[in-house]
Amino acid sequence: MIQEYLYKYKLNLVVLGDFNPAIFSPAWLALKKLIRPENMEDTQVHVIHGSFSLFRIGDWAEIKVNKETFQLTTAREDNFDLLKDLMVGIFTILKETPIRAFGINHNKYFTVPDENRYNKIENKLAPLGNWNEIFSDPKLMRLEILQLKRPDSNMGRISFSVSLPDEEMPKNTLKVFMNDRFDIDDKIKSTEKFLKIFEKSFKSSFEQFDGVIDSVWRKIN
Repeated sequence: MIQEYLYKYKLNLVVLGDFNPAIFSPAWLALKKLIRPENMEDTQVHVIHGSFSLFRIGDWAEIKVNKETFQLTTAREDNFDLLKDLMVGIFTILKETPIRAFGINHNKYFTVPDENRYNKIENKLAPLGNWNEIFSDPKLMRLEILQLKRPDSNMGRISFSVSLPDEEMPKNTLKVFMNDRFDIDDKIKSTEKFLKIFEKSFKSSFEQFDGVIDSVWRKIN
């Protein structure tokens, strides 16, 4: 099973809309009772500014905001539900925020120690032999598949990719990524609709991601 090769699972929640980055800070989250006061001692503030804010809450959440994008990220799988609750809490308070779209972004990093096994996976995903007359040692860098119509009743799209990792990882690691994007078509009650779809789709997004990975794994083995 592919899960035996799992090295890291990172979740990234992204909201597209109109934001005021300066209001987002650990102090604001504590004031609104979205984090405990004791969490304030374990925060790392990089910048709080009118155009961009970036800070961390312990080792379980990073918040990054500019005027058009709000992001929550964690690399701790045991805190995925906490990240979801934080997202819901923030936008329940900021209920007048115009929202255009959101994404539930899954990042799994798989490390395959056996060189031959790793090369076979590369070749199954993208036949590298087709490039032997062009390059002396072709390698898979990025393969992306896009589904323009969602499988549910929501507006949006899904993209799935396999690529080299975007951060330092052990040798023979591949990043498997899925952008589960939802477009919000209600300009009057966009935040209300966002929260409704987000809460309803959160669990099924994980199931869909794992289903795609399992399906691809079966086909290349």
